[in-house]
Amino acid sequence: MSLGTAANVNAIFNDGSAVTNGGLDFHSQAYSGKLLGTSLKFSGVSYTLLGPGVLDGVRGATVVLPAGNFLHPQFVGRFRQRKSCEPDVYRDLH
Repeated sequence: MSLGTAANVNAIFNDGSAVTNGGLDFHSQAYSGKLLGTSLKFSGVSYTLLGPGVLDGVRGATVVLPAGNFLHPQFVGRFRQRKSCEPDVYRDLH
């Protein structure tokens, strides 16, 4: 599923480059493109990452899901208060 027009921040950036548009937290923080790579796998589910320097995250916006029935929706996210740079995977959200 694509974030579509909801994507409004650079969540992944090239190491050593200044993060544009405030990054994930309004303080120019973003995940390292070098460390994340192009995909991640959690609990048998693979997530494709768009890569550094593109709008690939959402902050303060609604992501519209396609119509359908979803048994166990999952997405990769980040808590604002976390100090860690490790992505979280959210599951079974209602």
